[in-house]
Amino acid sequence: MKKSLREETEKLNENIREKNMKSLEENIKKVEIKRMKKIIDEALENINVSVEEWVEDVKESRSMR
Repeated sequence: MKKSLREETEKLNENIREKNMKSLEENIKKVEIKRMKKIIDEALENINVSVEEWVEDVKESRSMR
């Protein structure tokens, strides 16, 4: 981090490490969700099942547990 930015954040009493960690966690979660959506879309295309049918099947299987 640039010295001038560090000094400014210290003056403002900002916890940069905490904010950076939170931002990283949010970005990782977004990337994981995007990746999962892509995998699910590809799988649904290959098995010729609509999203609605798939969701219904998932709900049904959960209720059986």
